[in-house]
Formats: sequence, structure tokens, C-alpha cells
Amino acid sequence: MTTQLLVMSKAKSGAEMAYLDWYRNQHLPDMTAVPGIVGGAVHKLAVAGDDARWKVAALYELTLPVSDILAEVFERAGGEAMPLTDTIDGASVLMLSAEPIGPRRLAGGAIDRGDAMRYVVPTTPVAGKDEAFHAWYDDDHVADVLAVPGFVAAQRFRLAEETAGKSSPWRYLAL
Repeated sequence: MTTQLLVMSKAKSGAEMAYLDWYRNQHLPDMTAVPGIVGGAVHKLAVAGDDARWKVAALYELTLPVSDILAEVFERAGGEAMPLTDTIDGASVLMLSAEPIGPRRLAGGAIDRGDAMRYVVPTTPVAGKDEAFHAWYDDDHVADVLAVPGFVAAQRFRLAEETAGKSSPWRYLAL
């Protein structure tokens, strides 16, 4: 089980196609060239209105500590090894470091496809109810989700309180 880095962002108004093109064809290969990043994918959010805070989610699989990865990314950013773009809405960027708290579970007979559509669910339980939340999630909810046609896998993560100087608004993540 590896750490995940979830990066949510959006383009400046009117630059959506150019931003996605840069992300998929330039930035994703640059990011996966960083030692310790062993995989990555960029997803356009399926439900994101014009006023959505984020419209793009990138998910990276890490084998080194996120602090080491981000130090290298920030060192490369803006240079030849990692050209940046003027199409990004910089204020929208949120990075979340996620440590697995359980195994990736597959639906019966499902093939694990890492390139499939992702359902991203950040959560924070009611204060003082973490134990009940985890029991419900692990014992009931994941099985119910995986029984829904089209859902093939699920995994839960604990989010770091802070990543790249920004606080996480949530405590847990399910993918």
C-alpha cells in the first residue's frame, strides 16, 4: 500500500482545454519522472459547474515520503525539467497527502483498472465518532458501494493535516 498525492485544481476561465492538454501531455509526464512517483493519472471532474472550486484531479502514487517528493517537485517547477503553464488558476490548487488505512478492495469478479474513472470522496466524521464511522465504513458501506454496478474497487486513506502549506478541509479520503 502506497501513499497517494491528490492534487485538485482548475484552469483560468476560458483556458480549460489548454490546461488539460498541458496537464496530460506535459505536466503528468514531468511529475512521473520525479523519483518516488511511480504512477499518475489526470481526471476531469465529471460534475463540476462553472463555479466549482476544482475541475481537475490528479492522483499520484508515491513510494517516498511526500515531503521528499514535494521538495523535488518544487525544485524542478518552472525549470526545464518541469515547465509550468499560465493557464492554471493558482489559487485553486489543493494538494492532499493520503496514507492508506486499509487494503484496496475489489467487487466480486472485478478487474482492478487503475485507469478507470475515479470517485473521490473526502470525509470528516462527526467529532468524537471516528470509531463508529470507521466501523460503518469498513463493515457496511464499502460492501454496499462495491455492489453497485460499475464500481469495481475501493480504498480508504487518512489525509495529512497539512500538505504543501495548506490545511486539509477533510480527514479521510475514499477512492
